[in-house]
Amino acid sequence: MRDDTWEETFCEMIRQICSHQAARAKAKQPAADPIILLLLLNNVLDTGCRGSEALWRAFASWRERLDDPSIQSALSADWLAPADEQAAAGRSRAEQLLAGLPSLEQTVKTAMEHRQRFLGLRLSTYQWVGIADRAPEGTLGRHKPGRWQCRFKPDLSASSGSLWIAYGTPGSGKMGFTRIGKVVNGAVDFDPAHSALLVYGRPVFLSTTTQADSRQ
Repeated sequence: MRDDTWEETFCEMIRQICSHQAARAKAKQPAADPIILLLLLNNVLDTGCRGSEALWRAFASWRERLDDPSIQSALSADWLAPADEQAAAGRSRAEQLLAGLPSLEQTVKTAMEHRQRFLGLRLSTYQWVGIADRAPEGTLGRHKPGRWQCRFKPDLSASSGSLWIAYGTPGSGKMGFTRIGKVVNGAVDFDPAHSALLVYGRPVFLSTTTQADSRQ
């Protein structure tokens, strides 16, 4: 199944399940057992929501109703035994739930709106590109600190993004992570305002942003 049609595909399957009884009645044909329809709806909705944050949010009230203990009991009823008392009770609960679900079309509309928002999100990724280093300048006997640079960096000629540095905070045992510069078309530029964080050997990371899908 294609990622770009995940929501549409599952919404259509849910639509077919929910409209089954009305469609069969219109055709004057017997409909499937309500327990079977409930089982199908439960499985399709569960799978769809596992693969889509948009469906998970939009169908939250549906999932809450399906998770009700009385409905879960109906799902385990022996629908192959029409005279079974538990099956009869489960069939009644299944019919009530299917008839009382929130508006499907409004829920689908909400799911599509969520999907559009998620497609517009931008996901930050971090790549280790080297360590902070400050090469000496001047003659051998009169070395002085040179400009800070990112040593061991890979080919960043086509890269642009922000530079971050990782460091341990004294006494806390925690790790700090702070933006300390940028890369523009491969050129590294450290921010002088954060020069105190530039210590030889500290790892430097490049952060870039990419379009993010709700399933990533």
